[in-house]
This record gives sequence, structure tokens and C-alpha cells, in this order.
Amino acid sequence: GLHATAAGDVPRLLAALAQDLVAGWGVEPPRTAVLSAAAIYGAIGRKVAKRGRRAWDSRVGTGKLEKLGFMTRASVQAARRNTMRIAPRDAALWTRPR
Repeated sequence: GLHATAAGDVPRLLAALAQDLVAGWGVEPPRTAVLSAAAIYGAIGRKVAKRGRRAWDSRVGTGKLEKLGFMTRASVQAARRNTMRIAPRDAALWTRPR
């Protein structure tokens, strides 16, 4: 029915939303994807650590809404990084002493 179709469209809608966010903020998609993946896999890792030995009894993952939240935050982070100014470092900082 309609509910099943709408539920099946969630991944497509999430992908379209992520593309709109990225395009609207002028952010490079790979940067957003890397930040999203880091957040998603970090969350999975924290869940595994919290479960301890029981973590291997069943699959550990993140839900669609969690992923949407991670993608949204990653898009904001990526947009902020586009506007950051990186101050040059002291040239002697990484120089081996003689």
C-alpha cells in the first residue's frame, strides 16, 4: 500500500535531501560523505563497546533517522570547513634540530 511505498522511498528521499543540503551550501560531496561515514561508524563502534561481549550476538547498526542526523551534521561541518581560514604554521615547527 501507500505506507509500504512511502517507507521504500525513505532511502531515496534521504539521498535527495543530502544532495540538496550539499548543493545549497556549496560543499564537496566527498567531504560530507567522509564526515557522515565517520559519525555513523563511530556510533556503531560506541554501541559495540557498550554491549561488550554481547555485541556479537546480533547485528549492531544505526537507524535511518540516526543516519539522517549524522548526514545533516556532516553537511553543516563540511560547510563550516569551507569558510575556515587556516593560519600558516611556523616554518621551524617541523624542522629537525641540527
